Amino acid sequence: MLGGLFILSQSVSVPTIGVALFAVALVSGQNVASLLVDSWGLGPRGKQAISPYRIASAVLGILAVIAATFGRLGSDDFSIPFVLLVVVAGIGVAFQQAMNARVVARTGEPLTAAYVTFIGGGIVLGSILAIQTLVTDATLQPLPAWPLWLYLGGLIGAVWVATAAWVVGRTGVLTLGLLVTAGQLLGALILDLLLTDVVDMQLLAGIVLAFMAVAVAPGPRYWRRSR
Repeated sequence: MLGGLFILSQSVSVPTIGVALFAVALVSGQNVASLLVDSWGLGPRGKQAISPYRIASAVLGILAVIAATFGRLGSDDFSIPFVLLVVVAGIGVAFQQAMNARVVARTGEPLTAAYVTFIGGGIVLGSILAIQTLVTDATLQPLPAWPLWLYLGGLIGAVWVATAAWVVGRTGVLTLGLLVTAGQLLGALILDLLLTDVVDMQLLAGIVLAFMAVAVAPGPRYWRRSR
């Protein structure tokens, strides 16, 4: 159900506030909530106390998105209700990751988490769509027949949910969120290079900050133990 909230917030807010502000609001809510989710031990990895290093990594993760999208912030309308909706969705994403990891720990099957997520999200979004159709003048439109790659989103989403549910049990919710942020920014850089042949220096700075956030999260004890 929290996954459905995330999809809903993305669909209704991005046309107004833009992708950049959406990303900043989402990561802000997710990182702050992840600190609490890990400290409460809601995921199967157990309790991970809130430390200065974990707080610093969460802040660095938010700064990474701000740096990467800085030139695009303010280019769309600023809507407090939509921004708050996205922040709440980001908080929900953190709790969703912990619950999905619990499902994997209980069943031993990451795909089960994907089933649960898509069924719950489908019920939420289907109910909202039905209410909207009954209460307003909105009419259902046929799905587009072309281009077919539009429908890859669902397949990618299923793979993402299953993978994240498996990984978060080993990394914790905060580290998973930071890794996802770093991967998304790196993917954006690769797409820019392939499609435009231009290197966005702000995006590059965001990538550096994102990977710094991942490195800082475990704290010095982890690195001394690794060595």
